Amino acid sequence: MVLLYGVLYHVQDPYLALKNTVAKLRHGGTLLIETAYSTGNFCGIEFRPGFDNDPTNYWYPTIDGLVLMLASLGMMDVSLVYADGIRCTVKCVKA
Repeated sequence: MVLLYGVLYHVQDPYLALKNTVAKLRHGGTLLIETAYSTGNFCGIEFRPGFDNDPTNYWYPTIDGLVLMLASLGMMDVSLVYADGIRCTVKCVKA
């Protein structure tokens, strides 16, 4: 099991970070991701450098965008565990 909590929106290449994280999982391994997210009406990721007066903030995926990125990396059973309008947690399993 890998926990990726509070990291994704701080990295400059979130897809690469997810790819490297998924590579550490064995078949059937579980990944839990907690991140700030965009509530935009699109499936993708929003670039918001320095958002909320924090110079380490970069990328905010929509929940659908995060699910799509994970599916493209071979993750399955992607499910939303929690969302409050600002932060979300997603659980998935490596195929």
